[in-house]
Amino acid sequence: MKKKSTLYFSTLDSLRGIAALSVCLFHFTGAVLPKFENDITRNLFSWGWLGVEIFFVISGFIIPFVLLKNNYQIKGIFGFLGKRIVRIGPPAYIAMFLTIAQYYLIDFFQLSKNDYFSLLSIKQILHNMTYTIPFTDYKWVNGVFWTLAVEFQFYIIIALTFNLILKSNFRFFISILILASCYYLPLAKSFQFLHYSSLFLMGWAVLLRADKQIENRIFFGFLILLACTAYIQLGLLPTIFGVATALAIAFVKIKSKVGEFFGKISYSIYLVHILVGSTLESILIRVIKPDTLPAKIFLLAICLASTIVLSWLFYKTVECYFMRLADKIFSRTNLIVMRPVISPSSA
Repeated sequence: MKKKSTLYFSTLDSLRGIAALSVCLFHFTGAVLPKFENDITRNLFSWGWLGVEIFFVISGFIIPFVLLKNNYQIKGIFGFLGKRIVRIGPPAYIAMFLTIAQYYLIDFFQLSKNDYFSLLSIKQILHNMTYTIPFTDYKWVNGVFWTLAVEFQFYIIIALTFNLILKSNFRFFISILILASCYYLPLAKSFQFLHYSSLFLMGWAVLLRADKQIENRIFFGFLILLACTAYIQLGLLPTIFGVATALAIAFVKIKSKVGEFFGKISYSIYLVHILVGSTLESILIRVIKPDTLPAKIFLLAICLASTIVLSWLFYKTVECYFMRLADKIFSRTNLIVMRPVISPSSA
């Protein structure tokens, strides 16, 4: 595993970057930037929402990978979850409060017919911060937070069941059947991990193969079973993207400086792209009229380039700080701090 870890992480960086940019382009060519919307770019990136599925498969591989590498035991659950919370939570909160500030400015300058800021409540914000919106009637302040809720549900489940499932291929098989059955329970609507569990388990199957716990034929057998489950849960396209991601992690060697760069800033892209894009749209339309296709594409390019630059700044100033802080706070535990997978995460 150790000899292959660098290779895996290099591939994962590229896949993260692809996933984050896909989600970003999907939003930018759709409802997020309505002034720049056109049939060509909308159709070209209409599949971009599937970047979330890529994130979930990656998470299903990398989180168990980290736990396995560090000989995780249930007594380390608070260290594991604590690091994830400190690493992922504060950057997301900062992005959320920047979005709230945007809402305030929109209402203050009456830039929209909707009342964004005035409709917010303390309870809604708290539920956003604890990722419990699915269990309430409130809405997400930042639309991408729903994937973080799914991620944290996965973290809790894997922290509790990791050693039980990992040590037995039969238990892994039973886990697939149990999670597939739970999809039909009423709680699946709120406990969204159950809806996407097949994608996470695809990543876990890749780990079992990488750790030589299963042969290729067993791996492909698990993957077929999970593909059938994913098709029932999610449909054809998410299944295709999920299986393709699992196969890419298992068999494709990608080493790219560009991929590494976008992999590093993928979480920041995910968190700030809607905020950056929507803010720039309101400014740019006062400078350049988006009344022709070339003008719309040019303005979209400006929004994308600006998002990449500002995401890099957010990564350097915010993400890196909390990465170091998480490592410092939990330095006595033996679990390393990894970059967030999403986040997906997450459309």
